[in-house]
Amino acid sequence: MKKILIGVVLIALGAAAGGAAGYKFGVEYGKKAAEATKVFERTHQTAVVDLKTLDDAKPAPAPAAAPEAPVAPVEAAPADAPVNAPAAAPAAAPEAPAGDAVTYALSLDDTFIDFIGYKTVAGDTIGMSGRFDKSEGTVTIPGGDFTQGSFSITIDTPSIGTENAILTGVLKTAVFFDIETYPTVKIESKKIEQRDGKYVATVAWTMRDKTVGVEIPLDVKVSDTQVTALGEVRIDRNLWGVGPGDWEIGGVRVPILPDVLVKFEVLAKKS
Repeated sequence: MKKILIGVVLIALGAAAGGAAGYKFGVEYGKKAAEATKVFERTHQTAVVDLKTLDDAKPAPAPAAAPEAPVAPVEAAPADAPVNAPAAAPAAAPEAPAGDAVTYALSLDDTFIDFIGYKTVAGDTIGMSGRFDKSEGTVTIPGGDFTQGSFSITIDTPSIGTENAILTGVLKTAVFFDIETYPTVKIESKKIEQRDGKYVATVAWTMRDKTVGVEIPLDVKVSDTQVTALGEVRIDRNLWGVGPGDWEIGGVRVPILPDVLVKFEVLAKKS
């Protein structure tokens, strides 16, 4: 009911201020508010991981094997000795080698990294969407087992874009991504496991020269020729010092939520 009332008020205000254009603004605003709220509510704040604990949990390298003791020579039995000794056990079959690791390179034309930031207007949550148009990276998988693999993605921050040119310009400034000082964002896997039918990658996420451990749930499909991965995660931009707590729009201070939903659609092809 609250959404309907706000939408009606906005449409009425828009119509009074600008006729058809204002009416359209009110309708679009209401739609975006409802959709942004749904997306916001369905995602949960991501788990932040202390990367040091991962390093501490790595098994210590196995100690070097002790040299084998010399084997005493065995005298040959006389030719006329009875043959009653048991036959020697057959040699153990060598372990099957693990499958060769395959490396896949991200396809620029088929990889999309989108985001939605949130602000509050009249107590409503409004999404502000955007995308990074350039990224590169690799996925390496041994024997087709993604949990034993690794990946690295480097995002080009100057390629950021939104549906609003003014917003795009603001996001490029030193207050937010500071693209001149920090031209890339890097996401590098540290651990991959399966939970409840999904892969969960623990990554080192470096942005504005600060690295934070983050868990990203992923749907992954691996074939001989390509890897596809879909995932989304809600992060707290304050962990990297990106952006202020509010922003002035038309002389009005608008609160900006710390939450940012990041969506990954990745396709990597065999190198």
